Order: sequence, then structure tokens, then C-alpha cells
Amino acid sequence: MPRIQHGLALMLWDTFLQQPFQRLYTFLNHHDGRFPHDRDARKDLLVAETDIFEFICCIERLLRCIVLAVVDLDQHPQIHLKYEDFIERFMDYVNLHRSTKVNRVTLAEMAGKHKSINYHLGIHHIHLIVSIKLQYLCSIQMTPKSLFDPIGHRAFFEPFHSHPLIPLARVETHIRNKRQTFLEECIQNVATNNAEASSQHLWQLVLELAEEWQLNVDSLRIKEIVMFYDNGMDLNAEQVSSAVSDRKQLAFELFPVVVNRIRYFLNEDPTLYGIIARKSVATITTLDYIKGFNDSPIPSFEVDPERTRRIIRFINNLLLQAGPSEVTAKLKILRDMEGLNDFIVNLRSMEK
Repeated sequence: MPRIQHGLALMLWDTFLQQPFQRLYTFLNHHDGRFPHDRDARKDLLVAETDIFEFICCIERLLRCIVLAVVDLDQHPQIHLKYEDFIERFMDYVNLHRSTKVNRVTLAEMAGKHKSINYHLGIHHIHLIVSIKLQYLCSIQMTPKSLFDPIGHRAFFEPFHSHPLIPLARVETHIRNKRQTFLEECIQNVATNNAEASSQHLWQLVLELAEEWQLNVDSLRIKEIVMFYDNGMDLNAEQVSSAVSDRKQLAFELFPVVVNRIRYFLNEDPTLYGIIARKSVATITTLDYIKGFNDSPIPSFEVDPERTRRIIRFINNLLLQAGPSEVTAKLKILRDMEGLNDFIVNLRSMEK
């Protein structure tokens, strides 16, 4: 029943979890985002260092339980419990032998009497615990309070029945930028995590915060796709690319991927630049464009030109969807890079 669920969860929060959670929040802010070692964890959180993650998950589950229960709480009537006759008689018997009567309020009755919490305050705390969970899972060292403005910071750990002003997504630009950067760092972990189930859970948490904080979800998706390509996980990138609505921006962000894969071969044989220029495989403009990425890291995996060709054609389709007139210069560079890639394929086949 929602009323019992709401009341019991709230009692657990007030009795056992609010203060340890507050101490964790304070510790992270005072130690630049470092999680406590075993001694501090046992002292402040009442758990061992190895149980910190389970402690975080426990808080998250409890907060979600409270918020979920309160959604339709007003539509559920107050609880009126009836007891078996033998329980009634037992309590009457106990009262006969006591100078003061025993209060027969049960745990269920106590739980059912709690007033509804402030829903938005509950959501605000969920945002905090989810960001701390992501910080822990992705090994990101940052202070949790940096993701919230002073108003949101003051609202933390206020009684759940209070009604402080909570901005949620309505924060200043620099806070929004910090949130976006934080989630992009999390995405790097998602893209390089080989455990599919773990990656999916991480992405769900990132997406939840991005949507509720009203951040640029497309930017996060694009970051993930680029990370997949940068790590040679082309199939993964292709599977999630359809989720991006800003096709033009996705195309632009994939240009460095193609450039660095071409540079993989050019750096193996620096004389190729001269050969390409003499044979007019690409224009000087395109070669200068490629040289502009000389400080970018070259792929650490073995590059397959056929897979690079797939990316080039994918980018071409994206640009055509955006409207050729808007991306004429980019299309010219892309065609040159396709010619370069084909030239490399032919050279490799001749060497074999």
C-alpha cells in the first residue's frame, strides 16, 4: 500500500540514512570528491569502505521508493486497521495489570499517519544521490555541490515536509555547463565499458539526469558515438547513432574520426603526403585540414580502410539530410578524404 510504503520509507530515512548521507555529502565536498577510506567510512557512514557503493544504492532505492509512493498518495484513503480478537484480548489483559494503558499504535498505523512529502524535494535528493553514484562508478573526482547552485545546496537534507525553493533544472549557465561536462565524462566511461549490462545501467542514469536537468541529450549521444569510434567499436557506434536527432552536428563531430584514421596510415609513411600532392589525390585545402589534427591522438587499434569508408558514407548521408547547400565545403573535404582512403586501399592491395 502506498501509504505504508511512504511512511515506512520516510521513517527509515529519518532514523537511519539521512545523517550518514549528509555526512557523505559533506565529506566529498571537503575532500575534493574523494570517497572516504575504511576508517572514515565506518566512523561517518557506519559502513565499511567496501560497502560504500551498496550504501549509495540503498539510499537511492529508498528515495525512489518514497517519491514513487507519494505520487498518488492523496488518492488513497487513510488506513483503518482491524485486529484479530485474540490480539485485542491480549492487549486488554496487559492493560489490566498496568497502572497506565499501553499505547496500541502499530508500526503500520504509525507509517500511515505521515503526511505527504514535498515531491520536488525528494526528486532533488534523488538527483544528488544519482550524481554521487555516477561519480563513484566512473571514478570521477569532483565535489557534488558543484553541480548545484546555492539555493539547491541549502535545500539538501531539509525535512521532507518542508517547502524550500528548489530550482532543479532552472540554474545558471555555468552550473548547466558543469552538469553537461560531468555527464560527458560519465559517457566516456560508458563508451569504454565492456560490460553491456553495466553500460546500459550507467547510460540510463546519465539520461535520467540529462532529461531532468534539461541538458543537451544529443550532445551526450554524440560524445558516446565518437568515443565508440575512437576505440574501434564501430558496430556499437552504428547501433546508437539513430538516437541522435541533430544529424548535422553528428556529421561534423565525426570528421575528426575519419581524419585520424587516415592519419594512421600517413604517419606510418610520411612520404605519402608528397605522393598524394603530386598525384592530386586531394586538394591542398584538404591536406592542410588533415595536418591541422597533428596534435590529435592516432587510433591505437589497427585501422581498416573499409570501415573508414563506411563512416565516410555515413557522414555523407548525414550531410545530405542537413541540406547540401549548408555544408558544401564539408562535402568537398569529405569527398577528398574518401579519395584518400581509396588511394590507401589501393596502395595496400598493391603491397600485398
